Amino acid sequence: MALPNLRTPDPSRTGINEDTIVEQDLTDAFVQTSKMLGRAEVAQDSKYLGLACAEYDKFIEVILLFKKRLRGEQHQINDRYRRADDARRREASQAQR
Repeated sequence: MALPNLRTPDPSRTGINEDTIVEQDLTDAFVQTSKMLGRAEVAQDSKYLGLACAEYDKFIEVILLFKKRLRGEQHQINDRYRRADDARRREASQAQR
């Protein structure tokens, strides 16, 4: 079983969650933080710095969700290897009997 596309969203995706988040979502979230920081620099207003901080909080949430997906994929792969290894050991054990 191959890894799913972890870089670009499925065209039929209806939302972002642990099963559908992709690298592009991280890029999009980072772009939003950059835009808000730019607004703060232009406006020289602390309100925009607060909004930039809120965007960075969202960015961190997106990063953590993507990391959770990667760990989930890693665990699925490890489980498949473990099950295959267990099956090989059972077969070898039965062949020795």
